[in-house]
Amino acid sequence: MKRHLMGATALTMSMMIVSPLHAQAAPAKPAPAASKPPATTAPVPATPPAPEPDDIVVTSFRASLEAGLDIKRQAIAVVDSIVAEDIGKFPTQNIAEALQRIPGIEMVRNSESNEGNRIQLRGLGAEFTLTTLNGAQIKTTSSTNIGGSTRDFNYDVFPSELFARADVIKTPLAELEEGGVAGVVNLRLPKPFDRPGLKISGGVSGQYNTLSKYWNPRGNLLVSGNFGDFGILIGVAKSGNRNRRGGFESTGMYYSEAANVRFNPNSAFNDLRGGASVTPPPGGTNGLDTFRLDYTNPAANLNGVSRADLSEALVPRLFRSVATQNERERWGGNASLQWKTDRVDVSLDMLYSKLDDEFQRHILGFPTRGSIRIAQGPAFNPNFLVSNGAISSTNIPAWVPLKPSVDANGKLQGSFGNVTLQNADVYTKSRTEFFNITLNGRFKLTEDLTLVAQAGQSRSKAERSDNTAIINGLDALHTITFDSATDPFFPTLSTNRSLLDATSYRELLLTGFRTQEKDLQRNARLVVEYDWGWGAFDGKLKIGGAYTESTKELQRSSFGNGANDPANPLSQFVVPGVGRFGALTPAQKAAYFQTILTPLNLSGFSNQGSANAPTSWLFVSRDYLENTLNIDSANASAPFDASTSFKTVERIKALFVQTDFRTELFGNTLRGNVGLRYVDTTTDINNFALRAGVATPVNIRGGYKNWLPSASAVYNVTDTILARVLYGRTLTRSSLRLISSPVSIPNPGIASITIGNPDLAPQYASNWDFIGEWYFDRGGVLSAGYFTKVITNRPVQQTETNIPFSTLGIPDSLFSSPINTGNGVNPNEPFTVNRPVNLDRYTVKGFEFAYQQQLRFLPQPFDGLGLIGSLTLISTADLPWTATDGTKQRLRILPKYTLSGTVYYEKGPLSLRASYTYRAEQFEGGNVTSFLTQNNGIDTQIWSNGRGYLDASAGYKVTKNIEFRIDAQNLTNTRTFQFARQKDGKYGDEKSRVDNAFKNGINLTFGVRANF
Repeated sequence: MKRHLMGATALTMSMMIVSPLHAQAAPAKPAPAASKPPATTAPVPATPPAPEPDDIVVTSFRASLEAGLDIKRQAIAVVDSIVAEDIGKFPTQNIAEALQRIPGIEMVRNSESNEGNRIQLRGLGAEFTLTTLNGAQIKTTSSTNIGGSTRDFNYDVFPSELFARADVIKTPLAELEEGGVAGVVNLRLPKPFDRPGLKISGGVSGQYNTLSKYWNPRGNLLVSGNFGDFGILIGVAKSGNRNRRGGFESTGMYYSEAANVRFNPNSAFNDLRGGASVTPPPGGTNGLDTFRLDYTNPAANLNGVSRADLSEALVPRLFRSVATQNERERWGGNASLQWKTDRVDVSLDMLYSKLDDEFQRHILGFPTRGSIRIAQGPAFNPNFLVSNGAISSTNIPAWVPLKPSVDANGKLQGSFGNVTLQNADVYTKSRTEFFNITLNGRFKLTEDLTLVAQAGQSRSKAERSDNTAIINGLDALHTITFDSATDPFFPTLSTNRSLLDATSYRELLLTGFRTQEKDLQRNARLVVEYDWGWGAFDGKLKIGGAYTESTKELQRSSFGNGANDPANPLSQFVVPGVGRFGALTPAQKAAYFQTILTPLNLSGFSNQGSANAPTSWLFVSRDYLENTLNIDSANASAPFDASTSFKTVERIKALFVQTDFRTELFGNTLRGNVGLRYVDTTTDINNFALRAGVATPVNIRGGYKNWLPSASAVYNVTDTILARVLYGRTLTRSSLRLISSPVSIPNPGIASITIGNPDLAPQYASNWDFIGEWYFDRGGVLSAGYFTKVITNRPVQQTETNIPFSTLGIPDSLFSSPINTGNGVNPNEPFTVNRPVNLDRYTVKGFEFAYQQQLRFLPQPFDGLGLIGSLTLISTADLPWTATDGTKQRLRILPKYTLSGTVYYEKGPLSLRASYTYRAEQFEGGNVTSFLTQNNGIDTQIWSNGRGYLDASAGYKVTKNIEFRIDAQNLTNTRTFQFARQKDGKYGDEKSRVDNAFKNGINLTFGVRANF
């Protein structure tokens, strides 16, 4: 990792230092003078104005870079912009993928689709960045994020061809909508007067994924025209994606027999180091989900390994082979009507998008613990097992060591008997629909006085149906062999039984739920701008107000897996010639569901070419669940889940005053602004409190008021060198789910709940930026900056343990096996209760370096080359974590650095581009502190690996207006994985304790574009 960082840093710095020197030595067109900006030079406003016809006309990637650089140079705030190469031609197929080119931005990929869907700015999580559309706040969510009720934004809902520009504003301004501690991303739709005359742009393409081996169509068309003072623009776009992947999962921390005994006082098996029996307290079952070995079995063979070494050896929670497939279809359209004169600019702008997403996940799992509960303790219920009697409440098997070994990293390897098999099939369907309509007006009342007004509404409706079928083979025991020492990412995993033998399975569990998340945003804004002059100063005074009403509604319905649950479609299903499934005997049930199992035979579901693990097994098909059982209808009509449903209305009233100014100081130009924003936030929460198991409607009101000052100064040290100093105070509001939800069940099979906190305050940040920029050439810049953010009120979960279930007032139906064994939850079951609270402040600071240059000084044909590079180094006061011995450790919640680099070539009809981005490793606890407040006896935490992605594109213009293109994403076929890190560095390196590992394949797109 250090070599990677040093090499990348050296490359970036060499580009930053050497190339500008060449540029200085070679004759070049001088950069536009910035020492004499217009009298009312202003920062990029919350609603950026459309370019005038005489402004920059972007017709290539190189020109779009120049346009973005000009915006950055003229702004007073710290602004980086991505500008469309031409009308309807955003530089990449995904907005998030384009934004990752900006210094300090990391794109977060959706693990199912392999598409970029969110961003992290300066290391801070996605919820710290506010997204606006033409200056007005918008919210939407998609696929895996539906139901999260977070404040982050999912860019994958929209086709990128519908946008003209994206501005990333990293520093606060009084005129800018508050809500983003990291910054604000403003997406701008194209308007008819952006380009004069009649414009037609479109393209068709097909995308191919190397794992799914499917072709997916993509196309767009945009028409824009002006008729005197009136203009109209209409655009439509469609895209699809099918992605597959295979991999390995352990889905949990690494444990050992001895660690479980030492760490968990409720453990209910013999301490194998000394043979002492550990008895759980009455009703205590925490320790019953644990790994153990059967040393008394006649077949046991320790293979020369001592019992003490086996007891200390590490095992993961599961050995699982996983195969997934994701299919997406995205439609979008935009329209704009604009009336524009010398004094009036009015536009009605609309945006619509729909994203349909289908996902399937097939799991072959050998659990080391968790699904088998030792036959001790009152919570065990033998009726939970649907078996033929071979396994009972008194002889649930422990693993039998047949040829065990312990590798150099302290992990258990080898062959074991009496192993159970548990397969799972997960199917989801989701749809997100988004619609926005906004009326914008700019009225020049006099030469010095301008009125700016905006009113709009956006609506997002996201719906997701989740269905899980689990099949158990509890009385068909396997002898397995596994070895993760050779390849920890895809361990060797084999069994002595056929994985295609349906008679091995005796039990079917079925769960389902439906989630709806709705967002309604109403925005209004009125600003008066006055151009003023006073002595050596001139500037622009802005006084305005804004109102935002944000409604978030979350609803969830679900049914459990109980055989007699009337909401469960399986329990009501009539088996032909036998009877209702819920009334059948265990043997009849087993006989029926064995007939519905089919082999997994889809291509591309492999461990990335590895022959280590099985690639075919039995599964329950989507067709059976959706068409035979009609499970989606069952989800929709299932009982309302009051514990996770709420409706919250957040009303934000804001007033601000800001003045931009310009003057001459020591013969050079000084620009800046000062401002103050007042924000009054009120929340109206409607949810349900569970009282004695009965959902009772509750209304909770809260709110807070804030003063948010800001000040910025930009000084032209020379005509080409700028120095910036900026200060501002802003906030990020807490997740609505943390505020509004009374009870959350992270996993219905685990004795843990999360309770919301309506009194949770926002996170506040005081921000400082110090930046130097050298515009050494047209289209060239070298910049370095330091930033610091002092953030207070970080929300983390406060944890209470061993809370009896009977004191929580929560219905049993919210939980599934093994907590709910079919006859309810044991009243004495000890639960963990998590509640978010505000903690003390922490500081994020770092350095940002950026470089951009067109290498015109090179001899032909190399003068078409260009370079872009950025490096962000991040330091933070990290989160505390307690080891088993009581010592404290701080865990890094932000990556140490992010970097990106682009090499491009444009000459004549040919254009080439390659971009690489990298993010260093990162602790995965974040603000959700289950890993922070709990330990597992061997002092490990889950981290994600450092990861880099290489994307490339090539285009060739056969005529002035027609271009053929090839685009490629993830050319490195990057392996993403999470791992368990041990605080003392024991048990080998990070790769020896892989929690999950996947590759997503390469996406190739072939297409043609036309502009007229």
